[in-house]
Amino acid sequence: PSLIFLKYLDLEGPSSQKVQMSDNKIGDEGAERLAEVLSNLTSLEKLILSRNQIADRGAQVLAKSLPDLKFLKTLSLYDNIIGDEGAEKLAEILPVMKSLKVLDVKFNKITDVGAQRLTQSLKHCPHIEKIWIWSPTITHWMSEHIQQIDVRINLQ
Repeated sequence: PSLIFLKYLDLEGPSSQKVQMSDNKIGDEGAERLAEVLSNLTSLEKLILSRNQIADRGAQVLAKSLPDLKFLKTLSLYDNIIGDEGAEKLAEILPVMKSLKVLDVKFNKITDVGAQRLTQSLKHCPHIEKIWIWSPTITHWMSEHIQQIDVRINLQ
């Protein structure tokens, strides 16, 4: 059903400000199809893709299209299966996403490597106000370490 919805997503046109597709299990294929139409949603401010079984491949493809969203303030990829490769790609694009205020990648498969890369990226992102990174795959030591580096990191 989610992939069928994607066919019509581009029909909403540039005035759409929010896309919420939580709990749809769209996976990487759905993320790829969504990425194809995102650039048409020029007014998008909030993109919620929580609990969709999006993995690294889907996150990487989405990351390529996200910089086109010049008004995006909130991006939630909460509770997917994104690992370090997806986190790395997100970290690369964060500095150019000047309107982004909130990023939620909590409850993914990100390890210490991905958490550290996202934290390093924040040095170049004064526009970001809050980032949720917590995951059971990030060690306690790394969680404490990154939170000391940047107060915008939320691990709850």
